[in-house]
Amino acid sequence: MELQIKDILKAQGITQKQLAERLGMSVQQLNNTVSGRNTASIAAFERIAEALGVEFWQLFAPKAQYESSSAQKLKCPHCGHELTINIE
Repeated sequence: MELQIKDILKAQGITQKQLAERLGMSVQQLNNTVSGRNTASIAAFERIAEALGVEFWQLFAPKAQYESSSAQKLKCPHCGHELTINIE
């Protein structure tokens, strides 16, 4: 699973250091969380999404997937179940 955090940071003109500061953690902690070297909870990714001002699911869905249609089907990265996301 590839997270979209780097693309979101680039689009917003925010550095990893700035995001880490918003989250109250070091850049190394942020990198470990995003890369999967730390066991990250859903709450950690919710905090990241909130700090970036995006929806939680946007951290996991390629930009093209949520821009091309108002409804998308994605697979949960944890359990593999198919999810339908409606964009309004």
